[in-house]
Amino acid sequence: MRALTMIVLALILGYAAFIWPCIRFARPPTTQDINIQLRKLAMAIDTYYIDTGELPPALSALLAADRAGWDGPYLRESELLDPWGKPIRYRISKLGTHPYQLQCPCQGQLIDLSESQTASAGGTPAVQ
Repeated sequence: MRALTMIVLALILGYAAFIWPCIRFARPPTTQDINIQLRKLAMAIDTYYIDTGELPPALSALLAADRAGWDGPYLRESELLDPWGKPIRYRISKLGTHPYQLQCPCQGQLIDLSESQTASAGGTPAVQ
């Protein structure tokens, strides 16, 4: 009986050791996580522009070939969603100095990456 108890205890501890990293690192996303995600998306848009000479008409263009010179996919489909599963907004700017805008609506805040140079240079998007 004592040996069976030790085996069961060893199995429980082994299972706990296996799932602990998953539990320990599971945390709600932060503004910094979203900024990193927006920067990565901006880098993919910039790379698309370098490859094709045009901004993507929509974020879905980063996933599948639709232009000459396209050398993607530049991202996975899941990277077009914010941490809550909502689509990140993308808009080509006709006016102003910024070629496009990325916006992530999350928990009542709007995180806006308005210029691609901010992402490439490691700047911080504005949190409004």
